[in-house]
Amino acid sequence: MQGLKRFTLATLTVVVSTLTLTACNEIEKNPRTWGTVGGVAAGAAAGAAIDHDEPARGAIIGGAVGGAAGNVGGKIYKDARD
Repeated sequence: MQGLKRFTLATLTVVVSTLTLTACNEIEKNPRTWGTVGGVAAGAAAGAAIDHDEPARGAIIGGAVGGAAGNVGGKIYKDARD
């Protein structure tokens, strides 16, 4: 259980840092960035919650899949707006 708490704190630190740095970028002009960051955060959280045996592995896989899906979603949104 101690490892899970440590992992959760590290994940939250990375997510908050990433969101803070990304907020400096003009997100409204680049929805792909917002989609990617949101996808990584949501995918990592979901992956860690789903993989009870190895939450770190689940977070990595979920973050990669979520980031890719968020990037594609942001591109579709941007193309539809233009």
